[in-house]
Amino acid sequence: MLSGITLGFFNHYRIVGVAPNLLLLFTVFAALEQKNLDFMFIAFIGGLFADSYTGVSMGSFLVGFLTIGFIGHIVHTRVVFLNSLWKYLPIAVVVAVLGVYAWVWVFNNILFYFHVWSVTVSTKAFRHMLPALLVYNIILMYPVYFVYTFVRNTVAKFELKKKGFTSL
Repeated sequence: MLSGITLGFFNHYRIVGVAPNLLLLFTVFAALEQKNLDFMFIAFIGGLFADSYTGVSMGSFLVGFLTIGFIGHIVHTRVVFLNSLWKYLPIAVVVAVLGVYAWVWVFNNILFYFHVWSVTVSTKAFRHMLPALLVYNIILMYPVYFVYTFVRNTVAKFELKKKGFTSL
């Protein structure tokens, strides 16, 4: 669904040629709020979709999503014990966007250098798109977080109904 919104809607409303990465936002929120490693499935699927529609080498976004999600999960569960996640979401989003896109840039340029991949991501293009990408993702951070909490709560209600607790 998020991939469709990104490709269908935000593809026409780009800032400096950049569309937001709603899949990355959803992955970050899932990683920060899950008690277990179930978010890794979301990161895997999100990374596959991001790899398929961006045209970079397969595994670029996949490894980035999995790594950023896992690091965010570890930091949130073992280092930062805050109950109000929404207060530090901007920091998490900035770190995630910088981390994933820096990884994609480095990974694709290494593959290009060793003649494994024929397309490179230029440093000039990377520096040009990064500020717009950060701004666009920060603007859409809280609406996507609202959608994420709605989906999470809906799934939790269905799980409780499935287990026999219908007094919600």
